[in-house]
Amino acid sequence: MIRLYKVMHDKLHYWETWSKDETTAIVYWGIVGYLGEYKEIKSGIFTNVARTIQNQINAKLRDGYEMFDNDNLLLLEIEYKITDFETTKELHKRHRLEEKLDNLLSLTGLGHNNGGNSGEETMEVECAVIDFDMAKKAIEKELKNTEFDDYKIIYQRDNKKAFQN
Repeated sequence: MIRLYKVMHDKLHYWETWSKDETTAIVYWGIVGYLGEYKEIKSGIFTNVARTIQNQINAKLRDGYEMFDNDNLLLLEIEYKITDFETTKELHKRHRLEEKLDNLLSLTGLGHNNGGNSGEETMEVECAVIDFDMAKKAIEKELKNTEFDDYKIIYQRDNKKAFQN
């Protein structure tokens, strides 16, 4: 995945792309914090998807879009209280939550899910985000009235203790 950002009219915009399969790429763009627009780009007789995407990346870079330095990502953690050690049911719930958060954060340009872990009495899901407050607000809204709204706390974690997939 490649994600680029640019401030326009006092709003942070994003443009991102990833491979769907060998002949198809997805391009997604919009204002950070909001669902954007997308299109699929496919290889054809006269087109090569990799070349087409690289040309679009180059055009965005010329237009002032920049890569976000991953060292500046903030860690957002959602903590759930669990009874004793994680059960299979809780593990499945965590995996569903990780997928839901990855979709939300990716499709709003806010970041991505880093995975999760469980301890004796807590289960955590970690996300890497570009704006903690915006991401927290979007997550709270997305989780409200779902099976995931029973979280204990959403907080910003110390980046030095980060774990990656």
